[in-house]
Amino acid sequence: MPGLGDLQDGALRHNNPVNIALWESSRIWPIDTPRDVVLSLGTGTTPTAATPQTTPARHTFNDKFIPRLCRSFLTSIDGELTWRDLLNHLESDDGHKYFRLNLQFIHDEPRLDDVTAMDRLSRDVNACKDDEKMANIKFALLASCFFFELKRAPKFDASGFYTCQGEIRVRSDYSKILMALRQINAAPIEFFKDHVSLGRIDQATDLCSGCCKFRKKVCFFVRHPTETVSISINMDDFRGPVSGFPQTMARITEQQHLTCPFYSEETLMLPKTACTCLELQQARCSRPVKRRLSSTYVFRSRRKRTKRL
Repeated sequence: MPGLGDLQDGALRHNNPVNIALWESSRIWPIDTPRDVVLSLGTGTTPTAATPQTTPARHTFNDKFIPRLCRSFLTSIDGELTWRDLLNHLESDDGHKYFRLNLQFIHDEPRLDDVTAMDRLSRDVNACKDDEKMANIKFALLASCFFFELKRAPKFDASGFYTCQGEIRVRSDYSKILMALRQINAAPIEFFKDHVSLGRIDQATDLCSGCCKFRKKVCFFVRHPTETVSISINMDDFRGPVSGFPQTMARITEQQHLTCPFYSEETLMLPKTACTCLELQQARCSRPVKRRLSSTYVFRSRRKRTKRL
């Protein structure tokens, strides 16, 4: 079997691969799709060295070309510099979606092959753990499990606004997500469109009686479908956008294909049940049953014909 050749650690070029991950996400999803949460995990860093009090004498070995080149190379693979450079190029409204977890070494940085330092690193991680930051990350991940779905294309109202009717749903198990949110804070959970309340979570009315899935019906107004709005979930001091927001209703209408010809006014005015699962169940019950003739029956009928002839 031929060898694979020389291999090289990716840290020599991308010690923090967050830019590669963002590029890859842009290839999977459209460019205008907002990112819900970006979480970067570091393997430890040394605190920024303070400015030396005394300037070393010139023409020392540290000022030579090779030591300076080595220091420049080590700086270029610093993951913290890559993260700070990414934050500097973000929009002002997107900073709350980006999180970085990294350990500041209290003692000297251990060698990569020093397995005896694992216990000390574990204690340092537990000692430096920021519970408030961890709670913010957990809430952002849970908020991204909720998403909004339009039930019909925005319709222009006589008041001069566009009416948007839809549902806020959950991708995963609603009971587990609700339990995880309660562990963060016991305050009531409420949805907002920008600064306008869309109502609190009420399990008595927001759970479908047919499939027991979370479907919170909401209705709000926008000046125009191209207006950028944000639907967020609020819980006391925690507030974060649901998946895909900020977004325009025109973009959601396009993604759901609500402007296709089969979405006519006649079909929209038809009475619908509370959930699509009930509609499918009723459709199966009302579907006529077609009986197929068995091969045995066909064989017998042909046999009788041959006798008559």
